[in-house]
Amino acid sequence: MLAYAVQLREKLPGKTLILSERADIAICAGFEGVHLNAETLPPHAVKESFPGLITGYSAHSPDECAITGADYVTLSPIFSVRKGYNVSPLGVIPAPASGVYALGGVNADTVSLLKGMGYEGVAGVTMLPEIERIRRII
Repeated sequence: MLAYAVQLREKLPGKTLILSERADIAICAGFEGVHLNAETLPPHAVKESFPGLITGYSAHSPDECAITGADYVTLSPIFSVRKGYNVSPLGVIPAPASGVYALGGVNADTVSLLKGMGYEGVAGVTMLPEIERIRRII
């Protein structure tokens, strides 16, 4: 993972890079942040050990968003997503805190439902093919 992260850093100089879960590798590779979850170190522990890193956190309930202590939070799944297991979408709910990004099932057909709901923005991978259409909506 470190070798891949270093290559990515070399290919994207000057860009903000966030690594999933591994603060130690993020620091070694020169990344700006780390994205955490319930299975990793908590954001406050990362901030104590690596004070320069941006911390993100994957939350799956509104209550979890408010207590993370992270710099930003992804709340998911907002809409229905395909997984290899059952996932219950949260539905269109207001952002429960500042710095929260809506994630999960966000696409060109659903993104307009989130306007005015207090989200910092939206996040996702499957929306990439529709990014220009989404950009016009948000």
